[in-house]
Amino acid sequence: MLDPRDPACRDDPYPYYARLRSEAPFLRTSLDGEEVWLVSRYEDCLRILRDRRFSVPPHLRPRGPLAEVLGPRFVESLRPRVAEIATDLLDRAEERGAADLVADFAFEVPARVACELLGVPARDRHLFRAWLPELSRGFEPVLVSSEERARCDAATEALGAYFEEHVRRRRGGPGRDLLSSLTGLDDAGRVASCLQVLDAACETPMALIGNGALALARHPDQRRRLREDPHLAVSAVEECLRWDSPVQVACRIAEEEVFLDGLVIERSRMVLALLGSANRDPAVFEDPDTFQIERSGPPHLSFGCGERVCLGAHLARMEAQIALRLLVRRFPELHVPDVRLVRRPSLLLRSLECLPVVLAN
Repeated sequence: MLDPRDPACRDDPYPYYARLRSEAPFLRTSLDGEEVWLVSRYEDCLRILRDRRFSVPPHLRPRGPLAEVLGPRFVESLRPRVAEIATDLLDRAEERGAADLVADFAFEVPARVACELLGVPARDRHLFRAWLPELSRGFEPVLVSSEERARCDAATEALGAYFEEHVRRRRGGPGRDLLSSLTGLDDAGRVASCLQVLDAACETPMALIGNGALALARHPDQRRRLREDPHLAVSAVEECLRWDSPVQVACRIAEEEVFLDGLVIERSRMVLALLGSANRDPAVFEDPDTFQIERSGPPHLSFGCGERVCLGAHLARMEAQIALRLLVRRFPELHVPDVRLVRRPSLLLRSLECLPVVLAN
């Protein structure tokens, strides 16, 4: 049974996905007492993502102004600054000779970028290290205990209070950050947008950079290819997204009774499209369990598709391209000690609690 609280499943869900694709591609099951449908094959997941009869849960719907502001043109303008941030963090790691690539790099790159986007002063950045992991629990479709929910609510309240004051302080004059560009929104709308930017601009990029760093550390031949040809950063990040996607699940709600392949999905029923499974479907991807940064072929589904693509997709891609390219250039012999790596207990997000590495250049 697919259960992210099971350490074996959390460490490596892909054998479970393979079994689902083979034996039960549409599976009605119960997760923490809630009846849901699990969809595990690529083509079926794609159908669910494209079908307008399945809606996105309200808290995952991007606001129009944010989707426009975080578009490709604005994100590309951030490349030089992201490279400066990543270089500074790698300089500090090199001085120490070792690092936790999650806390010291994968989290810090997107967190610093997000804080700068929102005009948050550097002295306040440490506050988000505690709040953000709890905030993301609120986006879990199921498997959130009352204790976890309480921590999420407390973090949301603390962040909301912080940004209420932040928005109030910024009301007096214009700035050059993203917050200043959100015209047409009242203070409450700006606070809500700040919270959504933090989630979109921090959690997914952090998981992507961490997972990508681990994949490259464990595949020296692929790491060497990226170091030899930095232009492969684009395809390398796409392969990281496919091979070990930070977003494992897309949550949809049936707006009406839906008939698919002889099955009836009831109105208001939650459907979980298992993106991590779809991205390893052998019916679509050749040798899907092999990590190949020069892979070409069908697109992965890690950020969804069409109009419902993930709000932070452009930003996550750009940050990961820069972070991973600079990482392997600076540390060609990147080494992960032989220790058990702990994954966060999440159905939605696949990310590491920490990634200790020994650095050698």
